[in-house]
Amino acid sequence: MEVVAPGDLRGQGGLGGSQGRPDDKPFKPKGKMLRKLCPNELRHCIRNTKASWMTPPGQIERLLRHLNSHEVVRPRDLERLGVSRVTLQRAVDRGHVVRRSRGVYVRADQPTTRHADVASVSVRVPKAVVCLLSALDFHGLTTQLPHAVWIMIQKSAHRPNITAPGIRVVRASGQALTSGVERHQIEGVEVPLTSPAKTVADCFRYRATVGKDVAIEALRDCLRKKKATPAEIFEMAKVDRVANIIRPTLEALA
Repeated sequence: MEVVAPGDLRGQGGLGGSQGRPDDKPFKPKGKMLRKLCPNELRHCIRNTKASWMTPPGQIERLLRHLNSHEVVRPRDLERLGVSRVTLQRAVDRGHVVRRSRGVYVRADQPTTRHADVASVSVRVPKAVVCLLSALDFHGLTTQLPHAVWIMIQKSAHRPNITAPGIRVVRASGQALTSGVERHQIEGVEVPLTSPAKTVADCFRYRATVGKDVAIEALRDCLRKKKATPAEIFEMAKVDRVANIIRPTLEALA
């Protein structure tokens, strides 16, 4: 079988050029020309031309306008925007959009922030509350960058199936899960995140997981930086049922 590269088809009614179709119209190979393409070139050609046919004008522009104001788009958002999944893939192929993580897409020129992984996890697990070391980092109560995103979920909930970015999961229920939760905008995503007082109380509750030294240091920094008052911290400690544990350290530092 004769093999002809795509570049050799110019001037023969092939891939564009002055004698072929205008450059702004999708190339639609057929007949003998298909038989001259090798299998890999044929698949590439069909994939690209199919995307061109299925991407109505203006959808990419609509997608980029949405990303200008919301910063993040998920496949489930596309129907509401009137944008097809083919258009999203087309925007990725053209370098306008990049996949930050599974199911999370951002503009290619959007800078990556320190808390990008937190936003990505919150998009995929919207009912989870960002807590412990990740919350300490967000509130400026630690100098260490967590190697995973720490989240708190309902005791009966299934563990989220996320491999990247890494996650650490703790469980709670009732007021221990819902009290002291703030909502912050991170990279265009509304993220549920424990307040400074609740974060400190959680560190004492989960001291066997994060380390008692981390809990004491978080309490010291929280008071020194005036992120929360002793009364606010003690109130959250009662919610977490660690009031008697935190009281001696709190009284010594307050």
